[in-house]
Amino acid sequence: MKYKGTLGCVSGLALACAAFAAQATEEIKGAGGGMSAATATPSAVTQAMHDNAAKDGQNFLQTNGNYGQSRFYPAGQINAQNVARLHPAWIFQTDVLDSL
Repeated sequence: MKYKGTLGCVSGLALACAAFAAQATEEIKGAGGGMSAATATPSAVTQAMHDNAAKDGQNFLQTNGNYGQSRFYPAGQINAQNVARLHPAWIFQTDVLDSL
């Protein structure tokens, strides 16, 4: 692909990021290899969903997981049998020497 100017580079980067995110989503769902044209339809998040976030294995709605900030995700997708197969999907490094 050839892009003209900064806007083209930014657009190309955005497309590459979107494609990567789509592939990562499919891998998380367990689909494996290829990329899919299917997209998720967002739904409204209610107060009841936030109140029950600690028990919700389908969504990670809040920073640190829930109001108690336990950082625990109750889904059974990752378990004792498959945890060893986890690997980093991406790494972002900055030149900031202090903590973020």
